[in-house]
Amino acid sequence: MFNTTKREALITSSRAGSTDLEFNMNSHIRDEEMIFICQTESNGAVTAKQLSFDTEVDERKLPAISFTKPARGFVKDCWLIKSEDEDREIVMTICRSSTDEYINADC
Repeated sequence: MFNTTKREALITSSRAGSTDLEFNMNSHIRDEEMIFICQTESNGAVTAKQLSFDTEVDERKLPAISFTKPARGFVKDCWLIKSEDEDREIVMTICRSSTDEYINADC
């Protein structure tokens, strides 16, 4: 969790040395609910977790989002899209495949 005013962490946790943490693409210009941290585990599995801010209401909190066949070392992205009826949001992910040269996108 981060304090947006002070730009510092409120809660920190230790991770294994083989775990990579990175922000999703263009996180510096996205709204707070669109900022995710992509966590790459030692086995290559990647999940995106929505950042929690001290001013944020928990009802918008999403569960961890898994990526399909991500390649370690390449940029990954996760974002929300409002549906046409505006009453729900769709989660989108994109990453490079670990088994070939294609880009994987999920909804």
